[in-house]
Amino acid sequence: MKKNYRKSVIVEIINSGTVRTQDELLKALSERGIRVTQATLSRDVKELGAYKAIDPKGGSFYKLQEHPHPAVSGSVLRIDISGQLCVVHCRPGFASALAALIDRSALQGVMGTVAGDDTILVILKENADKEKLKNILNSIF
Repeated sequence: MKKNYRKSVIVEIINSGTVRTQDELLKALSERGIRVTQATLSRDVKELGAYKAIDPKGGSFYKLQEHPHPAVSGSVLRIDISGQLCVVHCRPGFASALAALIDRSALQGVMGTVAGDDTILVILKENADKEKLKNILNSIF
């Protein structure tokens, strides 16, 4: 299993809910067919810049830094906009995690995303400032 793919799945898992421990993360990876040692997972988590945040009840959970880590940087190859559709072309295995990042960013003018393996369809609102959105997406990735 390629390291970049594994990391993109880790990003997706962390961003999809509250993962409180690395054991929970290991289990979630295992459920997706990804087998990894605790040491490798610890390195991946560190390289991705994940950290423990405190929830309102005093518990902790994994969270990713607001700005993408170098593991995600450079994953987008090209962004094309036509009408109300924006197509983000990225490296294989990154689309799902990057689409989740776009969705959570709640960007003005974005209705939602649909992701494949290496392509994201971003559906824009009618009044979306397309150039501004393209610049924001480029700055994120």
